[in-house]
Amino acid sequence: MMTGQTILDLKNIEKAKIILTSPKNWDIFSRRWKQRKVIKEISLFIVDDIHMMGETNANFEVCLARMRYIMLSLKINMRFVALGAPMANY
Repeated sequence: MMTGQTILDLKNIEKAKIILTSPKNWDIFSRRWKQRKVIKEISLFIVDDIHMMGETNANFEVCLARMRYIMLSLKINMRFVALGAPMANY
């Protein structure tokens, strides 16, 4: 789990297979994605509470947009999975 302390997070992430973080911490960490090898190696990006898009702060949307930009820039196959609260079937 990321703490928000960049140096400590870098050490932990290099050993990790799964990264669990808040949108705010991921936004801070992924800003320098060109310098961080681990971000370039992500193959699956799971987002929870997708139904909150637009209701919370902008960090949520920035994270998604940046990860999509990274995927397109590096021409890598990154899968996105969005999870959200069930909605009534109209």
